[in-house]
Amino acid sequence: MFFIRGFEAVYNYVVEQVALLTTYINEQDALVKTYTDEQIALLITYIDEQVATSIQFVDRGDLAAADYAVGTFTIDYAYHELDISSKVGAGERYVLLKLVIRHTSANELFEFRTPGNENDINSFSQPYVEDDKKYVFQGWVLTDAAGKIEYMFSPGTYTQIDLTICSYFK
Repeated sequence: MFFIRGFEAVYNYVVEQVALLTTYINEQDALVKTYTDEQIALLITYIDEQVATSIQFVDRGDLAAADYAVGTFTIDYAYHELDISSKVGAGERYVLLKLVIRHTSANELFEFRTPGNENDINSFSQPYVEDDKKYVFQGWVLTDAAGKIEYMFSPGTYTQIDLTICSYFK
C-alpha cells in the first residue's frame, strides 16, 4: 500500500501548489490592467520560474529494453545500493519501478527502498510463491539526494530480472 499512499501525497501536493499558483494569478489579474509592459514581462518571468521549480512528472516513454538486467544485481539476501541517477538525475525522485522476475525456486522475496531506511514498512517488496514462473511487479520508491536506491533479492538462481524505470516525479 506504500506506493498508493505515497502517490496520493505527491498528487495532493501538486494539486495544492497549482491551487496556490492559481490564486496568485487571479489576485494579480486585477492588477495587470495597471501594469506597464515591463512589469507584465517581469510577472510572466516570475510565473515561469515558479512553474519550472514545481514538481514535474517525467514519463520515460516506450522504452526498447529494461534499464537493468539480472547481471546487474548482487543476489545474497543483503541490501545493496543501485545508482539510478543516470536515468532520473540527482536529487530526491519518486520513481515508478517495473520488475520482471523469474526464479527457479519458490517462496522468495525482493525489496527496493530508500537508502538508509531500515524498516520494510516503507518499501516496495513482494514475495513470489511459485517456482519458474514469470512475475511482473510495479511499485514506487523514493531515491536519496544522490539518485540512489537500495535493493535486496533472496538468494537462488534467477533466470530473469529486468528492472525498468517507467516514470518519476522530480
